[in-house]
Amino acid sequence: MRTPLLTLAAVVASSSLIYAEDARPGTVYRIVIDSTHEIKTSAGLNTKDQAVSTYDYRLIRHGDVVSSAIDRMETVSKANGVEGMRMQIDGKAMRNKGTYGEQVVLRENRPAMFDPIGKPLLDVTVDDQGAEIKRELKDGGPLFKLDSLDNTRTFHTRFPSKETEWDSPATFRLSGGLPASGTLHYKKVGAKNGVTEVAVSGRLEVSGKIFAANIKRGDCSVKGIQSFDEKTREWVGGRLNVHVDIDAEQVNGTTMSVRGPSTFTLVSGSGAQKP
Repeated sequence: MRTPLLTLAAVVASSSLIYAEDARPGTVYRIVIDSTHEIKTSAGLNTKDQAVSTYDYRLIRHGDVVSSAIDRMETVSKANGVEGMRMQIDGKAMRNKGTYGEQVVLRENRPAMFDPIGKPLLDVTVDDQGAEIKRELKDGGPLFKLDSLDNTRTFHTRFPSKETEWDSPATFRLSGGLPASGTLHYKKVGAKNGVTEVAVSGRLEVSGKIFAANIKRGDCSVKGIQSFDEKTREWVGGRLNVHVDIDAEQVNGTTMSVRGPSTFTLVSGSGAQKP
């Protein structure tokens, strides 16, 4: 699935939900991606790109290994205010509504395509603070590539109980799987009822290609708050504001700029349960 330029995340935690696709319980989350970006080219083609993507997923823990399983994905995109795509995939069907009509694929007709849904596809080994040590990516077929699975790790950085400030590596996935990577700074700013508020700030570098254009300069600024539950040892809430700033050039010399905000909202509740 093509994801929008950056992720807004709304994460919903529930430790008791068990899905039929995988018998093991896991903590349930939702990451919602909401972005608005102005795309301008030297050829005079200007577009306002809006997108909202939703990933419902679980983190399944066994010892020091945390596995990611995606149960549902949905993306709605607009160009200059006109909806161009509305795609939803779950364990039963894939529905894709676009400019030329709606396509529906049922699990019973293509079971192999749906097999990875709800199954652990990314295993991450972490230390006692939650920092990533190594990862193992399993074959998720055409629906689940690394960019989709990276979205299940966006908020789940390390949390050192005895430190008040720390830096951690971070990767956000941009359109077409383009990564924005770097280091973010975390600072504890308060605590109430066992939940610690952490201020997040920093810049991530963007490199590679975007829309077949070579990126000459690209970064994302990140600023906001995340909440960590000391009892469950889970990130359970927050809001991150991200601003994308990219300059690129196509082979024919046409230049392109991509700029605009995204909001990452992390919440806890029952909204991540299957519809």
